[in-house]
Amino acid sequence: MNNNKCKKYRFTLKYIPYIVIVIAIIMGILFGINFALNNISYNYNKKLQIENRNFEKAEKLIEKELGINKKFMYIDLEDESCGTVQTKGKKYKVIFYTQKIKGEKEWYEPIRIKNIVQLK
Repeated sequence: MNNNKCKKYRFTLKYIPYIVIVIAIIMGILFGINFALNNISYNYNKKLQIENRNFEKAEKLIEKELGINKKFMYIDLEDESCGTVQTKGKKYKVIFYTQKIKGEKEWYEPIRIKNIVQLK
């Protein structure tokens, strides 16, 4: 009877290294997935922060130029240098002078208004 217990323990001890290796591989895969998702979400949040900051700057510039409170405007920024503003039944096309944001490869921020054209 004692011999049977030893055989069972030998059987389980024989497979422990394989189990540990499989667990380590699974943990490595999960760690890699977590790292990739963290990186993606960080870049997406950074992009949203830059877009929000640019939108606020554009709002202030348009508000100052048109003399209309931002509560009564609908602003749609098509790209970094051009946007559409709707207010009081009028539609304007706004073109901005932009400058590159330091430390960013492809992001520009509006610095002042170049031209405002009334569409309707």
